[in-house]
Amino acid sequence: MEKLPDNVKGYPKLSVLFGKFPHVACYRKFSSLAHRILLYDQARITYLESYLHELEKADSVSQDDNRRRYAMDWTYLEGLHGEGQGMQRYLVGKIRAALSEYYDLLLKHKAVTAIPQPLDCDRRFLQEWLVHQDGNDVSLQGRDAAAYGTMENPESFAEDLAVGMARADAGPFLNWIVDSFTSFFHRQIVERFPRLKIKQMASQDNVIAYNGSTVRIASVFATSIPSLILCSSIAILYSVNSTPKRLGLLACFCIIYSICLGYFSRPQGGEIFSSVTTYAALAVVFVAASLPSGNGTATA
Repeated sequence: MEKLPDNVKGYPKLSVLFGKFPHVACYRKFSSLAHRILLYDQARITYLESYLHELEKADSVSQDDNRRRYAMDWTYLEGLHGEGQGMQRYLVGKIRAALSEYYDLLLKHKAVTAIPQPLDCDRRFLQEWLVHQDGNDVSLQGRDAAAYGTMENPESFAEDLAVGMARADAGPFLNWIVDSFTSFFHRQIVERFPRLKIKQMASQDNVIAYNGSTVRIASVFATSIPSLILCSSIAILYSVNSTPKRLGLLACFCIIYSICLGYFSRPQGGEIFSSVTTYAALAVVFVAASLPSGNGTATA
């Protein structure tokens, strides 16, 4: 991909960034506007439907024999007997075209609605790039610039942003760890020790993207934290001799474990329940195995 001249700011330079990093490329879905158009089309079709019912009733009691047969013989409605097409046939054609357009828009809207939003870290990166890229302000200046928010008010971005090629959303905690670790790694290690041969993928406009191995290190670190919580809970339960205290701690650990599951990943409600019950069952077995035996000694 060729680098655009530095003086070509705005849409051209932003499109190059989107092409190089598809997970940053985000656009508005215009959800409210799409719903408004759907409501307008729904109202129009409802009116045509009501008008069709009125015509059907009027034609069914008409003095014209052909018109009375519209509801019983399609060939008369289609005008195949030389009398030509009537108003009812014309209205049916308009309804067919309106329904086709309405269904097409409805299905497209459903598909667009399913497109995920950009991750918070990618959105923040885009906001910083628009303002600080090469030390200059290359942000958009039209009304559409409000879609991406500003550094002064980063939460002012449009709520219906869609990203074409979203990165895997592993959960808020893992995303935060990866984002924080990558930023810390770049500023505290790469920039301070430039002689280190750190594998990275350099892009245009001084944008640095680290390869998958660097990101995987952060992912491994983040996924190891839940394991540490489980191991520490077993160690704490082992160090407590009182059975009531163990059971109370076990209940607390189950609550903490369920909260961590929802924060560390994106499980469904049934998956959280299944995982917590499995953890509780194993912990109960551990507590029961370490209870004092009948002769006053603890079992192994």
